[in-house]
Amino acid sequence: MLTAGIFAIDSYKNQLKQTQSKLEHERRKFTSISRALGFDSVMKNFLHKYKNELIEFGYDLHQLSDESQKSNQQKRRIIQNRKNWIDSRVQEMKEVFQVTHDNLGPVDVNEVIRAVVQLFSSTRNRIKIEEQYDLTIPLIEIDGNRIKDVIYNLIDNAVEAINEKNKKDKSINITTNIVTIDEIQYIQVIIEDNGIEIPNELKETVFEQGYTSHPESGGTGIGLFVSREIISDYGGKLSFTSQVGKGTTFYMCLPLKRYQI
Repeated sequence: MLTAGIFAIDSYKNQLKQTQSKLEHERRKFTSISRALGFDSVMKNFLHKYKNELIEFGYDLHQLSDESQKSNQQKRRIIQNRKNWIDSRVQEMKEVFQVTHDNLGPVDVNEVIRAVVQLFSSTRNRIKIEEQYDLTIPLIEIDGNRIKDVIYNLIDNAVEAINEKNKKDKSINITTNIVTIDEIQYIQVIIEDNGIEIPNELKETVFEQGYTSHPESGGTGIGLFVSREIISDYGGKLSFTSQVGKGTTFYMCLPLKRYQI
């Protein structure tokens, strides 16, 4: 009887592992499909963003074919400049679609945020950035660079939303704390702005690849899509609220126990 019970438990564990493996496979497949579906819109926005540069590129090539107008040195300089431009754009697209690998290490989430805020120091003469940190938050084992990318993207979006709203009192409030959701503890990062709100009709598509609330600026919408994928990979959550006349608040939650050192 005991032997049969042990065998049944082992069999159940094996089935559970197989099911988890299948679910992970489906999740990765879904992510790949999402990326493929978003590729067309990404490329359209990419071409829109760099349309003028591409036109100028064609003009330069036309000039290079006319040997009487440019010296060899000038031609080499034009070619090198355009080569650098192409290399930069190729790298940009690679970063959009590449699969990143975690470089795990002990990370102080508060320090990551402080470092990112410093990158926006030039905006402080126009936007008031308030920071409130929970100093009891422990170090956690994650890829600090990936989390830094998410924080940067959220603050950058907040700055852009504020700049679009013509008001004197421009502010971003950043808060960290520990919250419990469904009996699970999370490190929560709250980034609140008083900029232009996200329209109700667009709220359901904010995290879709290709979404952008600023099509005129040539944005690709990659930031929030990838940001949510990064946080989800850690078992976390990325959500937001947005109200007319008040602005938008993003909530980034990372599970505490799973990665606590």
